[in-house]
Amino acid sequence: MKRAAPFFTVILGMVLSCIGQTAPDADVSRRSVRLMLPGASCPEIFSGLAMMNKLPTGFQQRAGAAGAESEGKHDVLFQNGIHLGMLMTGLMQDCPGYSWSGGNVLSISPSPREGSVLDVVIPQLNAEQVSAQDLLDRLFETPEVKRYLKDQKISRRTADQPLSSNYPDPKKYSFSFSNRSVRDILNHIVTTTRYKIWIHQGPEGAGREVNVRIF
Repeated sequence: MKRAAPFFTVILGMVLSCIGQTAPDADVSRRSVRLMLPGASCPEIFSGLAMMNKLPTGFQQRAGAAGAESEGKHDVLFQNGIHLGMLMTGLMQDCPGYSWSGGNVLSISPSPREGSVLDVVIPQLNAEQVSAQDLLDRLFETPEVKRYLKDQKISRRTADQPLSSNYPDPKKYSFSFSNRSVRDILNHIVTTTRYKIWIHQGPEGAGREVNVRIF
């Protein structure tokens, strides 16, 4: 059932009168953002926030929560801007089960923490003149990730058309990583390419599939 998030109702008028500039700081939580999303689920809010504000974001959705989280609806109406830190603090009241942190990437993760393929460390990964999507595919071909998926009896979901195909970045990049986690590498993608958010979903379904996409 559609409803307006209480947090936003209470502070909307106060925020619009005092937020108007973006702080020149590497910490994204200090940025001023705008967001107009009536009747949106929490995942839609997180992805819309990233895309509308070109905000580097990593979103690990709670395992098995994709269906349930698509049902709750909230009105997020900040046309004139709000500091990201204030927005996220309020969102956590209406999107239970998550925590967030700032830095060079807005990170949204399950709370309590859930282990995932994102934690797998890749000793060495080099790629010359490849697209960001190609790099994502190569990540899942590394021995470390393949071993993790096998040990956990998890498979990568590839049936869906990648979200990244709707936001193509034709540019080719060269990457070199040493002892970096999958999460670190995905964060690098959304801070150095035209893609602005990565999303990890799963494992879900009988096949215990995980889906990691960029867009």
